[in-house]
Amino acid sequence: MLWLLPLLLGSPAFAEEPDETTQTSWKNVRPLRRVQPRVPEEAYDLGLAEVTCSATFKIDEQGVPYDIQLDRDCPSVFHQTIREAGYGWRFEPYLNAEGEPVKASFILKLTFRFEGAGSTDSDVFLFSFGGAVDLPVSVGNASADWSGEGQLLFQYVEDHLGLVLGLSYGHINDPDGVGRIQQPLVVVGAGYMPIVGEHGYAGIDLRLGVGPGFWRDEGDDLSVGLGGNASLGIPLSVWGQGSFGVQLRPALITSRYVFSGGARAPVQLSVALTVLYRN
Repeated sequence: MLWLLPLLLGSPAFAEEPDETTQTSWKNVRPLRRVQPRVPEEAYDLGLAEVTCSATFKIDEQGVPYDIQLDRDCPSVFHQTIREAGYGWRFEPYLNAEGEPVKASFILKLTFRFEGAGSTDSDVFLFSFGGAVDLPVSVGNASADWSGEGQLLFQYVEDHLGLVLGLSYGHINDPDGVGRIQQPLVVVGAGYMPIVGEHGYAGIDLRLGVGPGFWRDEGDDLSVGLGGNASLGIPLSVWGQGSFGVQLRPALITSRYVFSGGARAPVQLSVALTVLYRN
């Protein structure tokens, strides 16, 4: 039994090889595959609207996670589901200054809402600027020629609800060459975004614009009226890991202005392309 004595008294400690990883930011790594963590059934008993957990990922030279640690503020019911999903992620190999793949570690924050899915974004605030091209569509005796529009908008999306507020400036040509309308507008709108993800959203929205209209006839005489437009569109927004993205919005737009010479109400198909800046 004497040979057990060293074990009972404590055997010499063998030093493990240190796990050297390069610490970096989540913004500096590129995911190749993502796995959304599920919301555990036990989480609904916490009585919270949402929970945010910080997970420290360690990835090897191939971009495969091999260790995931959760912060102390993360409820324990989320530990297993985050690790199960996290080990399924894949990343591009992280390169050091010499361009060689190395082990890396970074912190990823995940926010859970109790609607059945986890997400890394709780809401989206967007500043967009760009323009639209309006194609003519004849409806009865009301029509318009090709026209254009500049836009400066603030957009906010949360829980599938989208809100829009901003300014636009449009130019409408009369197809008969009788004149043209200049239209500075205040734009407000709302929409339903059933597809909201980490890299964009899609849905349907209604936008209303109100403001003065400046009508110049073929003799270049100026008339001032009041009116606006309404558009029903399908915004398709995408962005990458950074702050910038793009939005494509095909829409049906109708404008109505009342001038001293009568009312004009062209209907057009509009295709808007704007640059997005995300918070």
